[in-house]
Amino acid sequence: MTIHVEFEEDQEGQVTDIDYYCSALCYEEDIPEKSSHGKAWPCGSETDYDVYCSNCDELLWRGLEC
Repeated sequence: MTIHVEFEEDQEGQVTDIDYYCSALCYEEDIPEKSSHGKAWPCGSETDYDVYCSNCDELLWRGLEC
């Protein structure tokens, strides 16, 4: 599965959050002013909680605390 990500940064450029998307289509629907090109992420990662697509709420992977 290839997901797409958007890193949210604060004023100093530090990553404060990550939005995950199930596809380029969901990425571009949620953030129409940006292109999904270069935003592909090869797979999920370990997280404490379940992760859902920021646009359509599809479950992307289960977290460790399930």
